[in-house]
Amino acid sequence: MRRRGASVIVPRRSADERRRMKLVPLLGLSSTYVRRAVDALPKAGDRAPWSRRSSYFRDMLDVKWGSVRAGLEWS
Repeated sequence: MRRRGASVIVPRRSADERRRMKLVPLLGLSSTYVRRAVDALPKAGDRAPWSRRSSYFRDMLDVKWGSVRAGLEWS
């Protein structure tokens, strides 16, 4: 952050991601009370880096060899 002169980092979808990406519920739950509140709950995307994560080992591989800066806005 210091090198970029940034004090804030915010995750943002690009215009293309906003057009193409399907939003899905962040929680993979199907109980009645969750389905009723689905519009009020956080969403995830259907592709990385916005997809929900479920594997610690896969996450570690992504951190080691992937881009942890994808989808970030520095200001």
